[in-house]
Amino acid sequence: MSASSDRRFVIVLAGVLGGLVSIALALIVIASLTTRGVEGQPGLQTARLSERLAPLAAVATEATAQPTNAASAAGSGAPALSGAQVVQQVCSACHSAGVLGAPKIGDGANWGARFKAAGGVDGLAQVALHGKGNMPPKGGDAALTEDQVKVAVQYMLAQSGIKH
Repeated sequence: MSASSDRRFVIVLAGVLGGLVSIALALIVIASLTTRGVEGQPGLQTARLSERLAPLAAVATEATAQPTNAASAAGSGAPALSGAQVVQQVCSACHSAGVLGAPKIGDGANWGARFKAAGGVDGLAQVALHGKGNMPPKGGDAALTEDQVKVAVQYMLAQSGIKH
């Protein structure tokens, strides 16, 4: 190898290394800018990440479990919930879209057949209280009272055009 080819190699190598160092520095600057907290709040992103990863709800599997949602607050001295409120907070998760075969609110034919088969409002309320098929007892909110379940059933029947 000649001295000129060695010199050319060193120049090219220095240029490549210089370019790689420049790219690395640029990436470090970009990373530090995008991961920096908002104006003096460096832990904000960690808090936001924890919030996004937190569970949406908890399932109580024991009868003694404490109620965790607004629908169950009625049993704790809070004002009683209306049928519409119970349906919105508990029942609509499945009954608004017909999840797993649940009768959709507004489907008069489906609700009418169930109403007739259960023997009326009291029969449907008993089905809702104890659960059936994919539906858990009390729609999954063990803290609901029998009266709350009954008014929720009456509300869904009324919304489906079933007179009771």
